[in-house]
Amino acid sequence: MKFLMQSTDDPETLRTPPTPETMAAIGAFMMEAEQSGAIFLTGGIQPPECGIRVTFEGGTRTVTDGPYAEAKELVAGFAIVDVASREQAIEWASRFAAAAHVQQIEIQQVFLREDFAGDHGPGLG
Repeated sequence: MKFLMQSTDDPETLRTPPTPETMAAIGAFMMEAEQSGAIFLTGGIQPPECGIRVTFEGGTRTVTDGPYAEAKELVAGFAIVDVASREQAIEWASRFAAAAHVQQIEIQQVFLREDFAGDHGPGLG
């Protein structure tokens, strides 16, 4: 089972680099997660100034460069973990939160092409 984990934080907090101690704790966590085989993919998210929002309304596409209207929380980073259960995803998220001093992580199960059997339309099997 694959789960998407997204850490969120206050936009101003994201502008402050982590301390060397926090980076060391994150590095140790990531090494353990990679060695265990739990990590499928990880990454950080660039600040909203680098973002692009595409809106579709009434058949019209509008492209807006960031930053956007003020947000209370922004996605700071993500990981896709490959674990046996929801409980294991929660455990990895909890351990990352402790290492990185993150206050909130959202977890959602991910469905990939190989999760679908048969013909479910273009690109799904």
